[in-house]
Amino acid sequence: MSKRSARIIVDVPEPIELEWCWRDDWVTGWASIYGLLSKFAKLNAIPASEVAKLFVSSTSGRKTAIVRTPDVDLRTVGPFDLLKLSKAFRIDRKQVLKAFVGEVFPNSQRKALPYLKWCLDCIQEGFHSPIHQLEFISACPIHGSR
Repeated sequence: MSKRSARIIVDVPEPIELEWCWRDDWVTGWASIYGLLSKFAKLNAIPASEVAKLFVSSTSGRKTAIVRTPDVDLRTVGPFDLLKLSKAFRIDRKQVLKAFVGEVFPNSQRKALPYLKWCLDCIQEGFHSPIHQLEFISACPIHGSR
């Protein structure tokens, strides 16, 4: 007669990679980082602090402060993690860079406004472009409105 031993089986589930919702048709190639992040936040129903946790690079040295009070200059890549942005928006790094006015128009830092400027017609359509941030643009290049 053989002895039977008791066995304990621990079920360890496979870790699930965190996925976010995104719509590929929202990427036009001309949207600003404000436009992309706004759509991402609205679609996933998350506040700015959560967006900051996701996309501000941990190597920026400012992540904790930015998450506490989301206040980021959206004109330049600055503290953003391009790889995470690229993955979430399902676009390549070059397309992500085109969302920043400082990357589209090098040397535009002095000509790009530090506050958000937009066209009402574009915003109603869910669109914002880095071009809208340029100080010398007084009318929307798409709609012609001020």
